[in-house]
Amino acid sequence: MQSPIDTLLKGQLDSRTFRQPDPIPLRQKQLAVYVGLVAFCLPVVLYIGTGIAPFCRPSSISHSYYVPFFGPLFIAAMGFIAVFLFCFPGHSKADGRLATLAGAAALGVALFPTARDGCALRHYTGQVFVTYREGPEGSTVPELFYDYLLFPDVTLLGQPFGTQVIHFLCAGILFAILGFFSLWSFRRNNGEGVIAHPDGSYAMSVAKRRRNRIYTLCGLVIFACMALLPLFGQTGDGVDTALPPVFVIESVALFAFGLSWVVKGRLLPLLREPEDRALARPVRTGWRKATPPPRSIR
Repeated sequence: MQSPIDTLLKGQLDSRTFRQPDPIPLRQKQLAVYVGLVAFCLPVVLYIGTGIAPFCRPSSISHSYYVPFFGPLFIAAMGFIAVFLFCFPGHSKADGRLATLAGAAALGVALFPTARDGCALRHYTGQVFVTYREGPEGSTVPELFYDYLLFPDVTLLGQPFGTQVIHFLCAGILFAILGFFSLWSFRRNNGEGVIAHPDGSYAMSVAKRRRNRIYTLCGLVIFACMALLPLFGQTGDGVDTALPPVFVIESVALFAFGLSWVVKGRLLPLLREPEDRALARPVRTGWRKATPPPRSIR
């Protein structure tokens, strides 16, 4: 019999008296669906929210960093995506390392803003890397962008190295890795959706072929958006147009990212394998029944 101190420190070992808690499995497919939905909904929420008075619609998604309420929402969404990518093991060690790099890039997108004040008007509030001063009637007016990490003698991407350059680099790395996942990692033979024939040959299931078509489309869209963004150059501080070009292109890239991960999480029954349907059914477990180990995402 354990002493009270051992019971407190180590937990009760006598299963006849106490029920041992079941381990909590990491349902990576379910988390992938959540990440995909966050990426899909983020531009929609920002587009609708920033168009409400007294705000104006920013010319890019990154400029929503400076809009009250929606700036922290943008940071929180990117942080959630970053945490998931840090925890995503991938199908190989290389995939896991790329996911970690993508997580660090997503965190960099959230922490290092662009050098524009976006739609920061009289309702602007201070953010990191930015200073502000008191304006007329107690309002706040942003000063010129103050960059604590600015190195004026170092030029990269045609401008002095600072937080904006870090933001652009992180965004490029993030979407490049996400596009690679869609075009390569998700489409290859990862152990699911592969049918073995008696003659030793293999073929993809119908659901696997459907998923691969969507992955291919999403990956191509992501890289096409990355190629289009530099054509529009430096965006302004805020626009009144209904569909800002940079905002639209970034939104399309996020839609493709979100769709690929929703498909990866098997949200739609049409894209599931038979074993996915079995795992989707609720299972009752007794207090002595062992919980199966968590399945890795495929």
